[in-house]
Amino acid sequence: METRIETDSMGEIEVPANRYYGAQTARSLIHFDIGEETMPRELIRGMGVLKKASALVNAELGLMPENIKQLISKLLKKSSKENWMTISL
Repeated sequence: METRIETDSMGEIEVPANRYYGAQTARSLIHFDIGEETMPRELIRGMGVLKKASALVNAELGLMPENIKQLISKLLKKSSKENWMTISL
C-alpha cells in the first residue's frame, strides 16, 4: 500500500496515499478503534452547507479573499457531487 507522510502536533505519521484525511484522523483510527459507526451523511452534508455559507459571508464582509471563497465553494460542490465521506475514502 502506498502511503504519504502527514504531520500534526504529535509528529509524523504514515497515511494511505489514496485517502483524503490527515494525521489526526489517521491517529484516531489507530488509537480509537471503538466501532464501525460513521457520521450520518446528512450531518456531513449539513456541515458542508454551513462551511460554504460561512465562506460566502466572510468574503462579502472582506474577511476572506475572493479566491479562497471560490476554492471552498468549488471543493464543497465537488465533494457533495462525488459523495465523499471521510471514513469511506
